Amino acid sequence: MKRTVSVDEKYKLVCLCLSGRKNDNEKYRNFKEHTINRLFQFMNEEKSLKNEAEVVIQLQKIFFKLEMGVNFHFLYKKNMISVGGAFSSGKTSFINSFINDKNLKLPEGLRPTTAIPTYIINDTSVKITGSSKNGSIIDIPNEIFSNIDHEYISDLEYNIRDLINILVISIPMVSGFSNICLVDTPGYNSYLEGDNLYTSNLDNKLAIEELEKSNSIIWIIDITVGVITSNDISIINQIKDKKLYILLNKSELVPETSRDEIINQIKDNLENEGIIYEGISAYSSRQKREFKFVKKSLNQFLSEENVDFNLYDEIKSEFESIIKLYYNAIKADKIEQRERLLNVGAAIDEIFDKILELERPINAIKAKRCSEILDESSHKIKKQFSVIEYNNQLDELRNIEEEILNSLDEIFLEIEN
Repeated sequence: MKRTVSVDEKYKLVCLCLSGRKNDNEKYRNFKEHTINRLFQFMNEEKSLKNEAEVVIQLQKIFFKLEMGVNFHFLYKKNMISVGGAFSSGKTSFINSFINDKNLKLPEGLRPTTAIPTYIINDTSVKITGSSKNGSIIDIPNEIFSNIDHEYISDLEYNIRDLINILVISIPMVSGFSNICLVDTPGYNSYLEGDNLYTSNLDNKLAIEELEKSNSIIWIIDITVGVITSNDISIINQIKDKKLYILLNKSELVPETSRDEIINQIKDNLENEGIIYEGISAYSSRQKREFKFVKKSLNQFLSEENVDFNLYDEIKSEFESIIKLYYNAIKADKIEQRERLLNVGAAIDEIFDKILELERPINAIKAKRCSEILDESSHKIKKQFSVIEYNNQLDELRNIEEEILNSLDEIFLEIEN
């Protein structure tokens, strides 16, 4: 029987989401309101960097990681591993196979556009926290979270992601992976709802955005499909510089000979596409069992990823890389402008020589006036190639970098305290 969500339940959920507490890290608020505004003002005025759109995207990713560290202190030393794959491939069931709590599991089979990116870490007790789009923090009671399934969300009459855009769950999990945070990401591509098949480019965009926020990826494939699809390959190729581990879920549903054939076929496909991967595992979330692996077992991969992670060092390095991009672009522009200036000077001298050749002997007064006009023109042109302006830009960039790094020191000091 289909369960309906009462008006009272809807009202309580909305009130809960709107009553979140604001972040109390004063250093972080000052960083967002002043330091970052100063950086963006510099970026708006500076025109040397050609790929500025890519830098803006990179900054958005940095800001997300920083806000996650500020809002959820217990996350900032965790190594993020995103669990990705097509809709209904078994991503959430895979994560649930690591949860030891019998009373709480992640909801499975949610539509991609309504699924909330969920960060799961190992802890001795259960605590569920959310973040709203305005940055406020929401404590979510277990009984409310337990009700969030496909039918519940369908009956809400609004997209729950408009209220909660991130969930963080601390929960007892299998031992041995205390430094890992598993990220349940929205599925991409087609999904079934009743007898209807839906496909959305938004789903792909949401999936890629979440996958790019982690350091490593476990890519889930439903082994009963029998192949790694072209859509899988396409999404994987769009995500750069991440460790990739392939997991064939639902492996209990196919015979051993079929498993071997599918693993070998996927292995060949990956290698033919030039995709670097850490390993392939034939796994059953239902049985919590690995049947076979290539290169690395799932346990070996997770053990290697279970390392102390330093978000501060990563964010600091990424900011420094961006500053260096601007620094190098301005210096290159400065050298290029200097060469142009030399060319302008040579062109003016050539013009003057040609004028003198027009009339021999040339009137001395006319020659003097002609020289003055050319000098004035030359001076006006040279002003367009001001070396002083470039030096001022470099000084401002150094000051911004110093302010960013000092602010990060203060922010993380407050986090640790």
